[in-house]
Amino acid sequence: MLSYVEDKNPSADLILRDLNNPFIKAYFQFMAHVLPLFNNFNKLFQSESIVINCLGEESHRFLRLICANFLHPIAFENINKINPKNPNMLLPLEKINIGFAAKTTLSSIVNQDNDILEFKLRCLKFYQVAVEETLKRLPLDDKLIAELKFLHPTVALRIQSRFNIIDKNNVLTEWEMLKYYFESSVSEQLYKKSIVEFWQELSKIRTFNNEWPFKNLCQIATIALSLPHSNAEVERVFSVCTDIKTKKRNRLNTETLCALLRIKLDLKNTQRTCRNYPITNNHYDLFRKNLYQK
Repeated sequence: MLSYVEDKNPSADLILRDLNNPFIKAYFQFMAHVLPLFNNFNKLFQSESIVINCLGEESHRFLRLICANFLHPIAFENINKINPKNPNMLLPLEKINIGFAAKTTLSSIVNQDNDILEFKLRCLKFYQVAVEETLKRLPLDDKLIAELKFLHPTVALRIQSRFNIIDKNNVLTEWEMLKYYFESSVSEQLYKKSIVEFWQELSKIRTFNNEWPFKNLCQIATIALSLPHSNAEVERVFSVCTDIKTKKRNRLNTETLCALLRIKLDLKNTQRTCRNYPITNNHYDLFRKNLYQK
């Protein structure tokens, strides 16, 4: 603004005219309306918790929420058959959801019907491309991802709404036994646990003859929970590695780096610091030649 007033800079003049353009304002308002939907879904991949069990369900929900802005509901009843460019399934332009703020701004613009039409067509194009890219990138029809919801305790312990998993006799027997194994009071307590806590608890159970009744089922769950799903925690680990191995400490070997990384992650997971970490006599004993023994 100062450059425009004092220097009459052509670039500043262009920027000022764009800022005064009500359609530019409407575009920003449209993005403010739609981007939170993408940001909220992206938080799924920023979580430090295991979320692979709900990845399929959340992906379907995300796609439905996008489609609801510009398609008739019947168009996305079957996620795998969505065609965002089918003219028979598109809502009329005046009914496309561009957000309340953008709609209010457009209503204040007069004698520019063609520009308003162009604005709505661009918003429609944005939605269509978003759906096309979502269909390409997310595991919407991945049967394995869909079946991983069995990991959640509310599904594993519920008698109704169960489904078949891997068709192995021992796993299937344990899976069927699980729904009747606990008293209702115990099941209620297990419902409240996180996925990891639930399967950890299940893996500790033993029978009167010291056998694991859910050994095979817990092994399947452990494998499923270990599947990579672009969790942001992995990126944080690489970031920590960069913090540890700096230019001045670029000769740290892999063993030392792993040890420092393990200590840092353990302190974070146990919510401890150098101030409250319990030091035992065993720690003191290590600060001798024992420190270098393998």
